Amino acid sequence: QKVEKRRMWRTHFGPVAVIGGIAEWTAESAWALRDANATNGQLLDHFYNINLAKSVADIEQVCATVQANPWTNTMSADKTGKAFYSESHSTPNLSPQAIAEWKTLSKAPADGGDFIVNLAWGQGLILLDGSKGYNMWVEEAGSREPGLVPFAKTPHLMRDDFVFNANDSHWLTNPDQKLTGFPFPYGGEDELQSARTRMNIRLIT
Repeated sequence: QKVEKRRMWRTHFGPVAVIGGIAEWTAESAWALRDANATNGQLLDHFYNINLAKSVADIEQVCATVQANPWTNTMSADKTGKAFYSESHSTPNLSPQAIAEWKTLSKAPADGGDFIVNLAWGQGLILLDGSKGYNMWVEEAGSREPGLVPFAKTPHLMRDDFVFNANDSHWLTNPDQKLTGFPFPYGGEDELQSARTRMNIRLIT
């Protein structure tokens, strides 16, 4: 049996990553991956308690206290007619300076953006300059762990009629009570939604 040993490198952000021709490790720079779920040891507790819930209020309590949903939307309804929506998954809490800089760099290169930052965003990654202090995740009371958005600042809604989501922004969970004012990287607000979302709104209403 052949044994192969490899040395793995980590930074305080996370493991060092190398993508040939794009993200090389040089004497000037290195690329690291920081994952909001890397230390999420409560994931099973979260969904176990969701399964035990007797009402949407119970589910809201799990989302607010355990806060270990890794990346999915939560929607539920109960026999009282209440409906609940939550996008309270693990999300980096970025500073206003970090968001402003990223929004400039993530534009298409033709609009003055950075090619690599734009390319990363197209793959679902947020690329930040780790040498700048304001790009560190912001610690705030109430979050599951330091650097994540606390439940109180996540998009969530309780209604007596309906909530819905079609793998799109939280914004139109219920068109009569739009969810607005939530920080990046939550979905876009007051902008064109997918054809699937628009069709669902027409059918539901």
